[in-house]
Amino acid sequence: MEIDDQGPEKSEPTIVYDGEEVQPLVLKKTDKEIISNLDLKDSYSNDLLQYKEQKINIVSLFCGAGGMDLGVELSGLDCLIGEEQVNKLIKDKQIFNNHRHEGLFHHVYSNDISEDALETYSNNFPKDTFVHNCDIRHIKKFPKADLVLGWFPCPFLSVTNLRIKSDPQNTLYLHYIRCLTQVSPKFFIAETAKGILTPNNGMIFRQIKQDFEAAGYKVYYKLLNARDYGVPQHRERVFFIGVREDIEFEYEFPKESHGVDRPYVTLRDTINDLKCNPGEYFTGGFSSVYMSRNRKKKWEDQSFTIQGSASLAPLHPSGHPMKKINIKRWDFSDLKERNRRLSVNELKRIHTFPDWYQFSDGYKKSGKLISTNLRLEKIYRQIGNAVPIQLSRAIAKPIAQWFYKNQGTGEKNVEQNLPTTNVLKAFENILKSQKLNLPKVTEYNTNNRINKEGDLFEYYVKDAFCGTSFNLENTELKKNQYSKHFSYIGNSSNPPDLMIRFGPAVEVKKIDNKYMSKISLNSSFPKDFLYCDDPSINKACKECEFENFGWEKKEMIYVIGNTENKSIINLWFIYGDCYSADKEIYLNLTRIIKEGLLAIPDVDFGDTKEIGRVKTADPLGRAQLRVRPMWEIPHPGSIYKDIVDNLGNLNLLLREETYEEIQDRPNFEPFIESGELRIFKVKIPDPNDAVKRIDAILFTAHIED
Repeated sequence: MEIDDQGPEKSEPTIVYDGEEVQPLVLKKTDKEIISNLDLKDSYSNDLLQYKEQKINIVSLFCGAGGMDLGVELSGLDCLIGEEQVNKLIKDKQIFNNHRHEGLFHHVYSNDISEDALETYSNNFPKDTFVHNCDIRHIKKFPKADLVLGWFPCPFLSVTNLRIKSDPQNTLYLHYIRCLTQVSPKFFIAETAKGILTPNNGMIFRQIKQDFEAAGYKVYYKLLNARDYGVPQHRERVFFIGVREDIEFEYEFPKESHGVDRPYVTLRDTINDLKCNPGEYFTGGFSSVYMSRNRKKKWEDQSFTIQGSASLAPLHPSGHPMKKINIKRWDFSDLKERNRRLSVNELKRIHTFPDWYQFSDGYKKSGKLISTNLRLEKIYRQIGNAVPIQLSRAIAKPIAQWFYKNQGTGEKNVEQNLPTTNVLKAFENILKSQKLNLPKVTEYNTNNRINKEGDLFEYYVKDAFCGTSFNLENTELKKNQYSKHFSYIGNSSNPPDLMIRFGPAVEVKKIDNKYMSKISLNSSFPKDFLYCDDPSINKACKECEFENFGWEKKEMIYVIGNTENKSIINLWFIYGDCYSADKEIYLNLTRIIKEGLLAIPDVDFGDTKEIGRVKTADPLGRAQLRVRPMWEIPHPGSIYKDIVDNLGNLNLLLREETYEEIQDRPNFEPFIESGELRIFKVKIPDPNDAVKRIDAILFTAHIED
């Protein structure tokens, strides 16, 4: 495939080559690309790649924000645990991350030139994927893989009798082919714009298909509309599927799942619940180009194609439809101010990204202050350039099923990352032990007794969750048992006190008397959940589950005990989302106070992570003033003292939905029958809405120690 500069483009007939003629031309061109980069250093080391022998290893090119990658990953999970179960898991990032390892696929290497898109990718994919920010033309050797996937730019130019001209943007697909010739994966999936079908009566399309075939693949292609596969968007794209020539498999594009027997997914189905809280959206003006066509769909329709430009984003369907003025101009039927573009959160839904998918605007990494619209433009571009998740999931399904049947990875008994203990087991262990006295603990090295009640109470809580350590006194023996259940045990300076592996975080609070006093949280505000990006937690806590894809969000359990004379008088287990409001409520209050402080005139404030710091508090500038938050929260015993009659001295409160999600629940019937335990369904105030009530479960027991 000789490609030379030839001056002005001409629309001339292309030469039709047979397979044997095409292959040397393609290899010649890819060799030319390699030679042009020989002076470059290797852009990555193989030591950075983490392969998994029992998985189908994937290399992803032009990966962007990860839309195609996530869809393919879901197709591999579908084969093993079923689509219905996967659809439940994907709703919550923490739960999904705890099950990702059960799928067929493992992303070894993902490449893109966009730093913002790769930051988004890294935010949402396991840490053992090597994410490579590099121009694909500068990659000398691609990693080995079973499956290669990715998007490539559509070459919009005429074709001469020497095929595509050497515009770098128009030959990027050759580096995809270069990857195939080096790696020889069993399959590849490639996607591009439908415009590839039309130039020069389809000559460019036929050339590219022929070039892919020359790499040693049977190539299947089809123009697909995303809305036919459950995506609420008119979006037509061309897919190429490659099956290596030595594999006896005929790929068939999946049948449309929507539009005939099943209705299309509408905008109302998708974003109606976001009307009152849509999140951020681009607020730029409406150019003459924008107003040259209809930009607003009805609630019962599917969205226009989401493009990689914030200024071209479709309008929200609320209000009146646009009206056509003439062939080149449309206008608003009501006030312009009543029309807005779809928000980031709405576009994510329309592109079938899960709500938790975190898009980067590049601000955190660059540290540069940029306008809201410029920041949002980066996110809109990433969403518009991505492959909708449900579309790529459908396209990858036949390939995932082939691997499932032929690679020996389709075992049903995949080990699950499930916690080995939970709050119900801790409650049961206390009921079984009938112990409310603090344990006797001796230091492993010195054999000295630990006497501080705070330390002893923490040992008691860890023993309750562990169960097998209740009767052990030696700290080393206890730690050996703890290591089976906990991924992290903290310190007095940073929350939490411990984390159950693949389960909740636990914060332990002790009060040195029998009174239901307020609980001091110091500088850490109350937490409904614990987030990995929380600045108050340390590095060891953030990285404690990296070997299992890490964690992003954990449920928080507060364990609050009143102690006196080394006995526990009252003990509460309470989930954070029954006890504390959303973190944004506390963060917003802190921001308001901080901004108010900084607005005080004639005070010399310095930089600080706290609420405020006065650098010069006296005439000589010697004294400084630190303004720090000191958070408190009422004792749950005072909040819920009247929730039922005769509240016991051992209590557990959690949402009903949380209770239902806990696997491996103990049998409490013997304790109920003996009268030791009572369990109630109760209504409690929603911490985020004083008017609303939520369904909860209360366990209350009385233990005579």
